[in-house]
Amino acid sequence: GTQSILDIAEGNPDYSIFVAAVTKADLTTELSGDNLTLFLPTNDAFSDLLEELEVESLDDLSGDQLRPILLYHVVDSVLDSGELEDLAPGAGKSTAFGGTFDIEIDDGDLVIDDATVIEADIVATNGIVHVIDEVNLPSITDIVSTDVRFTSLQELFVAADDGEGVPGVSVTLDDDSPLGDWVLFAPENDAIDAVTTVPEDQDLTNLLLFHVVADATAITLAQALELDAEVLESAYLTHSITVDGGPEVTIQDEDVDSENATVISGDIYAENGIIHIIDGVLLRNYADQ
Repeated sequence: GTQSILDIAEGNPDYSIFVAAVTKADLTTELSGDNLTLFLPTNDAFSDLLEELEVESLDDLSGDQLRPILLYHVVDSVLDSGELEDLAPGAGKSTAFGGTFDIEIDDGDLVIDDATVIEADIVATNGIVHVIDEVNLPSITDIVSTDVRFTSLQELFVAADDGEGVPGVSVTLDDDSPLGDWVLFAPENDAIDAVTTVPEDQDLTNLLLFHVVADATAITLAQALELDAEVLESAYLTHSITVDGGPEVTIQDEDVDSENATVISGDIYAENGIIHIIDGVLLRNYADQ
């Protein structure tokens, strides 16, 4: 090919929403790197996503929201359709900048998570492009494990998953259970770094799951602003979280006298729920013991 990956996307009006999203998320540099694979969603795929997220247009999503979604479509090695098919048996996994995705073959079609490849192997000067018919969303743990806003939280996820606690946090959150639409109140890096003594094993798993609402409907920031000291079950079922809206959204653990945490950035969309970034760790006194 004589065109770069971005040239290919920019040169076809069917991909104009993707191009606009890349600009908004400030990902031009990442997509200009060498030896990349891009799964390129069509405009129809993006329109379906916007409808699913109940937003009018791309204008309603911020660069912060778009970035993890777009990075989930970029792999830092060149995978042509043959190599993808080799990975596919038994829903093989491969890793994008934004997390790990499934690859399978269905009736002869190459399927990446929920998206079918509708045009494969468009060769670019800096990699390869496969056009897909859906926008795939990363899972909550995909985002936590790859997004720089969550590097400290990621370390706790890994420690919990490696510890004696059964099951780990990632297993719980990515389980295909009926409670698949989680809300994760994710403490920012500074909030976690301020905790002097972090619990271990099952206590750490519990602490992290206190920050997850086990609600069958993911709660957006707009919905949270409407809540009036609403008590919601956390994923660690002996604990509840109080969510209080307006003018900011604050959360507090019902059962322990912890400081309130405030949502500082909301509505990071994942395949299995929504992440809201908060400025404190719930149960600070529990963690400080």
